Amino acid sequence: MACIIGIDVGGTNTDAVVVRNREVLAWTKVTTTKDVTTGVLKAIHGVLMKLKPKNLKIQQINLGTTHFVNSVVQRSLELAKVGVIRIATKPNTESVPALFDFPKELKQILNGGYCIVSGGCDFDGSEISPINETEIVQEIENFLKNNVQNLVLISIFSPVKPEPEEKVYEIIRQHFGSSISCTLSHKIGQLSFVERENASILNESLKPICQTTLKNLQESLKTLNLHCPLFISQNDGTVVTLEHAIDHPVITFASGPTNSMRGAAFISGVKDAVVVDIGGTTTDVGVLIKGFPRLTGTHANTVGPDSVGYKLTKESLCFGGQALTTTDIASFSGYLETPKKPELTSDFVNKALNKIQAMVEEAIDSMKTSSDEIPVVLVGGGSILVKPNIKLVGSSETIRPHHAEVANAIGSALCQVSGRIDTMATIDPDVENAAEKVLEELKSSAIETAVANGAVMRTIELVDIEFIPVSYLPGNAVRVRIVAVGDLDVQSNLSANIDWDKFPTVLSIPELLDENYENIAINPYNEGYMTASSIESPNIDRKDGIWQLTEDDVEKISIGAAILGCGGGGNPYLGKLRVLDQLRHGKTINVITVDRLLSQNQSHCSPYIVSVGYMGAPAVQTERIHSKIEVSTALKALQAYLEGKFDSYEFKTDETGVEFIRFDNLPNLNSQLKPFAAIIPAEIGGINSTEPLAIAAEIKGAGTAESPMPLTKLNDYCILGSMTRCLKLGQAVVEARKIKVNPIEKILNIEKGKVLCYGKVTFVDRKTIGGFNRGYFILQDFNDGSKKKVDFQNENLVVWNGDKALAMVPDLIIVLDTGTGESIITDDMRYGLRATIVVLAPSEMLTKPEALKVIGPEAFGYKDLEYKPSIL
Repeated sequence: MACIIGIDVGGTNTDAVVVRNREVLAWTKVTTTKDVTTGVLKAIHGVLMKLKPKNLKIQQINLGTTHFVNSVVQRSLELAKVGVIRIATKPNTESVPALFDFPKELKQILNGGYCIVSGGCDFDGSEISPINETEIVQEIENFLKNNVQNLVLISIFSPVKPEPEEKVYEIIRQHFGSSISCTLSHKIGQLSFVERENASILNESLKPICQTTLKNLQESLKTLNLHCPLFISQNDGTVVTLEHAIDHPVITFASGPTNSMRGAAFISGVKDAVVVDIGGTTTDVGVLIKGFPRLTGTHANTVGPDSVGYKLTKESLCFGGQALTTTDIASFSGYLETPKKPELTSDFVNKALNKIQAMVEEAIDSMKTSSDEIPVVLVGGGSILVKPNIKLVGSSETIRPHHAEVANAIGSALCQVSGRIDTMATIDPDVENAAEKVLEELKSSAIETAVANGAVMRTIELVDIEFIPVSYLPGNAVRVRIVAVGDLDVQSNLSANIDWDKFPTVLSIPELLDENYENIAINPYNEGYMTASSIESPNIDRKDGIWQLTEDDVEKISIGAAILGCGGGGNPYLGKLRVLDQLRHGKTINVITVDRLLSQNQSHCSPYIVSVGYMGAPAVQTERIHSKIEVSTALKALQAYLEGKFDSYEFKTDETGVEFIRFDNLPNLNSQLKPFAAIIPAEIGGINSTEPLAIAAEIKGAGTAESPMPLTKLNDYCILGSMTRCLKLGQAVVEARKIKVNPIEKILNIEKGKVLCYGKVTFVDRKTIGGFNRGYFILQDFNDGSKKKVDFQNENLVVWNGDKALAMVPDLIIVLDTGTGESIITDDMRYGLRATIVVLAPSEMLTKPEALKVIGPEAFGYKDLEYKPSIL
């Protein structure tokens, strides 16, 4: 039977193994080198020399590497400039430009411009507008004039319906041949437009580097007289062909952790477990379900100074250097033989080992998907740092399998490929067993995709199925994610026997100087993000009394707004980007006080004010990003309604009394958009409504214009100072990060509130009922072990301790990430999160009897629950 060579290139070591029929024949570790080729060749040569002169047939070589992500991190000038074609139909997505949130230096290298063309689909697959071939050709010619030959094609909801991207690609091929390289976004990412676009841009920019690197490596294998196929590991624990990797280099990002998970399953024989891979630079933690990685997280090894990476054999104490590393801890403990035993004390080492164990146990618990005990598999060279023969907290058993130190390379050697489905579907309530039929159809699609990617049909199994109701959408919409995995179908005639007479005894390759090689970590924050030095009031111009927003203000306000959202409203990320885009285009956003507004009214202001905003399904808005006209359309619709000046319309009334009015010719609007307004009667429009609320554009993501309010009523009906409050909350969180203190304590230093409990989420029940995200979650208190139940309907409603209500609306019930201090929205609540429940005092206005009728406990169905403030 033929052998497989598995290789994993890490920040410190490059590992190689030879595997045959589920048996590891040999393994080796070499120091990672600046370039991929040198370290890989050394590793392959070293592991094969251990097997000489056995009769070996090499079926293939599987490689996992971090080289391409390093090119991005190091801002390589070899990255290609990339243009983006958004198939979205203007004005959709105009509010967030392409590459908007990229780091400045990287954006300068990659930015080849972008355009928005006709086309695109909604979540249900319906066409927004037809594709215009002439328009496509014109835009391509514009890109070529600017010497941009690498393009990303991205259509709204392309993971649901990829045809628009494929049609545009066909047009490009017909008119321009192969002179233009394209990445189709549905082949790179899942639902979430900006994230998928960003990944596709990185993918396209890496193609020249990837092609050169992998083809050079393939050619260099001839140095070892190896002529077998080369496969590349991707970030889901499976492999792809060399050609596929050259077209999709971004899929190699984070392949190391998933290789470790797969390798751990292989050598331990355990299919369902938590895997902890303790490496020289980081510790990766993941969950195995049916032998396949489900969730992964990375935790830096923080015992001692930062990792010295590939310089370990020069700088650590046990090799004669001056840097204390975890390798020195292992050496002193007798877990590892080194040239020199470091001069440490037993007390220090024991404290370090106990700290490592506690960190590992916390990481394990945070990754579990239920409170049940589960096997834990320890792998990686650093796994020796966890004391042997010990049962870790939360584990049913702790396993350190044979060959644990090279589990990542073993995972790379596994020959499996995957097929993925991530789409949205509508469940017809009038069709019997409609959900089951939709699910079976999508399962078949995932299996077909796996076969198309090279899987053997009889070996395929479904390793991950998610069937998630989507909040706020009509038509019983669900998001479905399915992963199918099977063994790779490799042609046996591609295997090659090793001719030991031609195999070099000594590997002679040029040595590259590694002095300038650095292990660089990606900073998750953009430049200038964490700039707070103190919690201050807004920077208001003393002359005119105006607070002019800065980008730093907007970053902090977005954090504070999420906190005051009390779990609802979705993630403010896209809204933040829209505001930043306005500022970066020279627009000025001023914040003024009500008193100043009232004083200005005497001269030139309208006597009325209208509150505007956005509403819609967050799951849809992440794809069909707002344009720049929804709010102005809502204002026009409201004005037309109030003045009785509809030019042409049709309407229908739903069960709530809302009139949906379709406009044919509101001024200054793209005819393809065909906006409509929902006119909500005053009695259900809000606590202060005297006129209707208008919602305009598309119901899937709409602008809103509330009923006009006399300026003289602002002090009576509005909660003043909200912007300043958001800013100060954001400042508190950012400042806490900077000086490394508890962010929740910082929040309560500036807010009237208290902590109800902090602990771990142990259960979540969430359903879409009546268009709302409804359910509850359980938080187990770390202090006394009690279980607090939090009911929610989009926002958090009531906190229970048994049958006693600890807090209820309109109190501001906020669930914060214990580590970061940022809000956890109800859509993202899941088992294992470390969370703190904080309650803040509401505005007195919200506690008045007329307000409690619509925002108090009784308004949400708690008939026997009388509001009692939890903050006195």
